[in-house]
Amino acid sequence: MFNLGDSTASYGLPEGTWTTIGTDLGSQTAIGGSVMLDPWGVYLAKQA
Repeated sequence: MFNLGDSTASYGLPEGTWTTIGTDLGSQTAIGGSVMLDPWGVYLAKQA
């Protein structure tokens, strides 16, 4: 999931259990079924 804008954005995650990957690349962490992305931020995850 990517935020290609210049302001913070919040996204809901699809149903399921998700494991964050790519934190060494700057991937944000999901909290409570949603993820808050910084401007130009990224969320990388795999379904567990």
